[in-house]
Amino acid sequence: TPTPAPTASAMFFGTAPKYGRLGGALVEYNVNKNSLTSVEDVVKDQSIVSLCYANGVLYGGTSVWGGLGMQPIANEAKLFEVNPSNRTKISECVPVPGAKAITALLDGPDGHLWGMADGTLFVFDKTNKTILSTHELFKVSDTTKSKHVFKNACLILHPSGRIFGTAYGELFELNPVTKTKTAIGKASYSLTMDSKGHFLYFYRGINLWRYTP
Repeated sequence: TPTPAPTASAMFFGTAPKYGRLGGALVEYNVNKNSLTSVEDVVKDQSIVSLCYANGVLYGGTSVWGGLGMQPIANEAKLFEVNPSNRTKISECVPVPGAKAITALLDGPDGHLWGMADGTLFVFDKTNKTILSTHELFKVSDTTKSKHVFKNACLILHPSGRIFGTAYGELFELNPVTKTKTAIGKASYSLTMDSKGHFLYFYRGINLWRYTP
């Protein structure tokens, strides 16, 4: 998923490797120079599957899974911080022990970073670099965790302060205070919003759907 950099001149992407390989790269596209700069193995042997820019820092979430046909070496997905100016990693941690993929990150309404690691929502204090709380939204079996995951959850902050998400085939709304979810309907992985928050868009099967918050 592309994530805007601190200026309009750059955009960052996270990647997963090709068949039979582990690892992933953080790629910066410089709009002015029309050039790409890649940093591999930001988190060793893990793919980069989610990104979020907040307060001058680029946050990333990983998946232990690499290319198809390759079993992971790492056991747990990690949250990492990168200085976007020089693409240097600042820190990394495991926000949810045992989770295999962090597929959504959001600059939350409370000033903290929110993320989805497998079926668990976590709240990360960006200043103190600590996990403030975790909330199991979906029960995920060991069988499900044993399957390749590059894409699953999405989280969106509506201009009204409401939070919407998709995960495990469900479109839902999150209570920003209690962190509980209310199911809205069926949905596949992707979720996006128009620039003014009038509509949410997602797909169900092969069909594009629109939801009015």
